[in-house]
Amino acid sequence: WNNVAILKLLWDIDQKKDCLWIRWVNAYYIKNESLEICPIPLNATWVVRKVIKSRKSLESLVQPEDLGSKLNSVVENGQFSIKKCTTALCLYSQGSPGRV
Repeated sequence: WNNVAILKLLWDIDQKKDCLWIRWVNAYYIKNESLEICPIPLNATWVVRKVIKSRKSLESLVQPEDLGSKLNSVVENGQFSIKKCTTALCLYSQGSPGRV
């Protein structure tokens, strides 16, 4: 569940939500790069690094291909759905035992 909550923060950053922390992360770490390919900043706080690293957990979702579309595939009524994200990640990880 915690991993999915972190993915919600990643979605917020990708959507550039109007929140001071999200604007700060976009301004200082993401800048004008795509969230999908931006490097993980070594000088960032552990929280920012963890959120950006969480994009790797979306690689298991085969379709669609780009990060923004993968994040939007778990949106319901314009809001990130933790339930849909958990279900999607569980479906794709059923073949391998371990953490989601």
